[in-house]
Amino acid sequence: MLAAIPLTVSAGLLFASFIGTIIVSISGIVAASAAFLIARYFARERILKLVEGNKKFLAIDKAIGENGF
Repeated sequence: MLAAIPLTVSAGLLFASFIGTIIVSISGIVAASAAFLIARYFARERILKLVEGNKKFLAIDKAIGENGF
């Protein structure tokens, strides 16, 4: 999060100050949301296949699934 703030502000300044900062912020939110949705709904099965033998990962996944964050 802290690394994103200077990058967002500097990109916003490159694209016309206040409006540029707003556009870059909205773009970052959309990109993060898209990445979350892809990971959550489309890539989950593929990731589970990759970590199939990793008992620690599966235990963490199960704990989060049952108890949330």
